[in-house]
Amino acid sequence: MLRREVYHRPLLVAAFGLTLGLLMRELTWLALLALGLVLVAPTWSGRVLALATVGLGLLIGQTRVAGVSSVQRVSGMAQVITVPRVSGTREIASLRVGEFVYRASLPLEVRASLGDTLQISARGEPFSPWQRTQWERRGVHGRLTVEEAAVVSEGPPWWRWGRQWRDSFRSFTSRHLSADSAGLADAVCFNVDGGLDDEIREDLRTVGVIHIVSASGLHVGIFALFLQSVLSRLPIDRRWQLVLLLGVLLLYMGATGLRPPVVRAVAMAGLLLTAYLWRREADLLSALGLAAVGNLLLDPRAVWDIGFQLSFVAVLGIGLFPWYPRPRREGESSLADPIVQSAWISLVATFATGPLIAYNFGYLSVVGVLANLIVSVPVTVIVVGSLAGWMVSWVPVLPALIMAVVEGAGASMLVAVEFMASWPFAAIDFPSFAAGWMLPAWMVGLALWRFRERPA
Repeated sequence: MLRREVYHRPLLVAAFGLTLGLLMRELTWLALLALGLVLVAPTWSGRVLALATVGLGLLIGQTRVAGVSSVQRVSGMAQVITVPRVSGTREIASLRVGEFVYRASLPLEVRASLGDTLQISARGEPFSPWQRTQWERRGVHGRLTVEEAAVVSEGPPWWRWGRQWRDSFRSFTSRHLSADSAGLADAVCFNVDGGLDDEIREDLRTVGVIHIVSASGLHVGIFALFLQSVLSRLPIDRRWQLVLLLGVLLLYMGATGLRPPVVRAVAMAGLLLTAYLWRREADLLSALGLAAVGNLLLDPRAVWDIGFQLSFVAVLGIGLFPWYPRPRREGESSLADPIVQSAWISLVATFATGPLIAYNFGYLSVVGVLANLIVSVPVTVIVVGSLAGWMVSWVPVLPALIMAVVEGAGASMLVAVEFMASWPFAAIDFPSFAAGWMLPAWMVGLALWRFRERPA
């Protein structure tokens, strides 16, 4: 039955095949999984699709770059190839300088955007040993500390529009919220985590909710639902509402840094929201497959991005292990349904991503399910309230009232997180282990899979 669930979705099979093909350049033992993907296909068309996408992954996959080995001066023209992300008093972005790509720290006043060409003077250096492999797999040669920079030519204007939106939002939160709450709102809404102090960051990591301060599918979903509810009240045709919604989501995707989880979520939102135009039922797993294939074709190195991996595995788990509320009579409702559904989604995502988190970060939160359930309400209030307050910032008094609620939500969330992080059993430390040990953990989870028919 599980085989049917997967192979009846060609886009999901293509995503698996492409991912395995890309990873096999460095992890050759994955050829066994690729062979299994081909052999267990129930039809010849499924086998051909699996084999073709594995082959395509091998073909377009890129080998690890050889990073710089010494400190050096770097100057000349540089192109900004990722959306700059604010971190404290600096901005972080990838720059292409000649044949080399650097993870660069830029002065905040440069105000660079994706596609800009800069004249720079900088200090280049190699990554630390524990970071080297990770970044070289993603095609980055070393680190760059930019001391002087000037914009020579600007890239596409829409990336600058996203930056202006983000900067305007940060200015708004700094005026209406305390330093901690403003830092939390900036991180939750726009992936700007420079305002979070190290203690708050460590508490969030310990209780397993660090993902809430890094724009992801959760934030896109909350924002999309909020925006959809606003647009649905306007006298606009449903099709134009979707056009506006997707346009804003694309701008939001750029403003948050084009992170793989956000790109995946926006692509999936577009597919799921427009399904009704074709009189089709939206399918989460097929949308996930298409989003993953599109992302990897545009950027094959994204397969090594931990954000892409966590996002893909979490949504895959949620799609394979859905929770459906008990059918109720017309007019009957239950307040417990959304609570139980949220807890179930958190539980599935925690178990699905657990092996990846333990492998990459060396720890696993024990209280993650409880913590995610507790913070889900304040996170929703922060996202919706902050963006709503910013949208009506021109109205007297109203923004201050809205942001007072956001302040309370942020403060209560930080108190709850700090309290749970103080528990001695909040997280378990793991020694380093080989990537192959993640497979048995996932196999145990798949062994528990049972088909569940969606209620009519």
